[in-house]
Amino acid sequence: MTFIKICGIRTEQDLRIVVGAGVDAAGFIIEVPVETPRKISRWTASGLVRSLPGDVLGVAVLMPASIDEAVEIIDLVEPDMVQIHSDMDPNRLYELKERCDLPLIKVLGIRRGVDRETILSEVDHVSGVVDFILLDTKLNQRSGGTGEVHDWSVSREVVRSSPVPVILAGGLNPLNVGDAIKFVRPYGVDTASGVETGGRKDPDKVRRFVEAVRRSGG
Repeated sequence: MTFIKICGIRTEQDLRIVVGAGVDAAGFIIEVPVETPRKISRWTASGLVRSLPGDVLGVAVLMPASIDEAVEIIDLVEPDMVQIHSDMDPNRLYELKERCDLPLIKVLGIRRGVDRETILSEVDHVSGVVDFILLDTKLNQRSGGTGEVHDWSVSREVVRSSPVPVILAGGLNPLNVGDAIKFVRPYGVDTASGVETGGRKDPDKVRRFVEAVRRSGG
């Protein structure tokens, strides 16, 4: 089955919505140095992670200024996985993995008109260290949270060549996630704004997103 992660969980209500819909993982965007309404403190994230049932993974989404900062947050929050958005090189990713001893997801941003060889080179650069790669849309130097899709043919090529599982993100919603899965064939899918209304997680959209994934054969 296709792995389903819903990102940008902020409240207990958000948590109940996504857990009730049957997702595999909930993402918590913790103290990132960019403006996003989905950002929460490490203490809020810690409480939410502790409320998760055993069959739903908690993912700490970080853009740490240093390895030490990342480890401090991870030690407090105690997530099941860590997702890194910053430009950590493989040596620093390896150090983080050694210190936190958790599966790592590395986000790679896909820009409009990007050269495919560039993305494939980035995948090759980090795939020996991380456990998963997450492909997201990159706009104006920002990867993630854009609500925009990217060229799925690039993502499909990454899925075919990557030695580690690939999670697809970027503008996914209940209406397009089925087509995305059929075309790209990723290990998993991830969304945040695609299941929101008025900036809040919408129970109907979350439910329809999960149903669309399962109908697609995932």
